[in-house]
Amino acid sequence: MKNYLAAICLFVGFTSCQPNLKYSDSTSLEWNDFPDVYPVHGTEVKLDEELLRPSRCYFTDQKLILKDDSEDYLLHFYEVDHFRKAGSYFTFGNGPDEYLWINNVWTDDSSLWVSDLRKSTVHRYKRSDFIKNIAPSELMAEKVVRLQDPYSSLVSLPDSSFLTLVGDISKKRISHYDKNGIFLETAGEFPTWKEELSPFELLEGFRANLVLSPDKKSVFLFYMQTDLIEQYDLQGKLLKRIHGPEKFFPAVKQKSHGTNVHVSSVAGKSRDAYFSPLVTDGKIYVLYSGEYFNPEKMNYLKKHLFVFDKDGKPICRYELDQPIFCFTIDEQNQILYGISDQPEFHILKFELGLNKKSTDL
Repeated sequence: MKNYLAAICLFVGFTSCQPNLKYSDSTSLEWNDFPDVYPVHGTEVKLDEELLRPSRCYFTDQKLILKDDSEDYLLHFYEVDHFRKAGSYFTFGNGPDEYLWINNVWTDDSSLWVSDLRKSTVHRYKRSDFIKNIAPSELMAEKVVRLQDPYSSLVSLPDSSFLTLVGDISKKRISHYDKNGIFLETAGEFPTWKEELSPFELLEGFRANLVLSPDKKSVFLFYMQTDLIEQYDLQGKLLKRIHGPEKFFPAVKQKSHGTNVHVSSVAGKSRDAYFSPLVTDGKIYVLYSGEYFNPEKMNYLKKHLFVFDKDGKPICRYELDQPIFCFTIDEQNQILYGISDQPEFHILKFELGLNKKSTDL
């Protein structure tokens, strides 16, 4: 009988037979914690001017914004009534209002913000300029902030300061910078469980995306290589850790070649978790994968869309009939726009408000 049980453990895998393996101070998230599940059908969007390789999408002022680094301009604005192009902005380069790697676009009451990951900058523009579709040559940033340290994810706070995740082993989990990009403090600890990781393995294994909560009183971290969600207050105090729904951990390995250090995911053990979190006025949306990493068959597409409230409580989940790798939301009309690259790059539209609850998922 003992041999039989041991064989079962080997068969079902390492993590499922680990007794009470969990992060410190964490609570569990289960699939059935989402009270409602909705299957959603996607339809392809036909743009009047197609893009070759759209990689990110954003929504503001009834315009769908698509990022495409393969075009002459990096951001392309489409009116969503007929998907006509309203304008294209920003070129690649090191000059004023040029970008090396746009990693986020967001708006507040009067401004549109664009962040550049490689330059460690944040640019603020007049939101009205994009509403009026002014010419690219007339567009000029009202303010440019250069942060003291490179960051992997960033949010702007109501007081115009910034919280970031910094890829630096000397920093803690979250770093705070003032409105001019000057470093103020770093706080928070990396998650821990029974396995110890090197500092470089911590940075890789606990890569995450940072978003500001709907009520702007806290931030959430959604981890990419472990199905973990964390909530911090704006002073860097951990409020909660949520682990699930499949409860796996980072599987990364450090290799050194002389003074060079390289950390990579372990094929067949590392799994994709949360991607592309998005906050609307009252909800937090995020894509979830759970798929195992296979370097010979890379797959960035996800079909599970989780929805949480401002405190991280599950509201519902959507099951997309066509998986996507990023998305944006038209909250007023309850429409999700997503991007897929299978079989080729294209834009999909999902009408979230038209779907009936399923009891079979």
